[in-house]
Amino acid sequence: MLPIRWQPVLNAMNNDRYTPNSLCNESQARRVAWRQILRWVQAQIALIETGMVELKEVFLPYILLNIKTGETLYSRLETNKYKLIE
Repeated sequence: MLPIRWQPVLNAMNNDRYTPNSLCNESQARRVAWRQILRWVQAQIALIETGMVELKEVFLPYILLNIKTGETLYSRLETNKYKLIE
């Protein structure tokens, strides 16, 4: 589960003097956030394909541990203050 947090994107758009006010809305911010995630995934896949990293190195933190709550490995580690063993 990749984090698509569009609210910070909207804040950045609102604070950018070069972004027209007509584009500073939730719909556009969501599209920009998804496009950024797409480009990030493409870059990670390129690193994997060249052998620079392994798939696990890049995507392991986003593994869903609980589908109902949307809890990822990263979110659990963050909750436990990065302790691997409780």
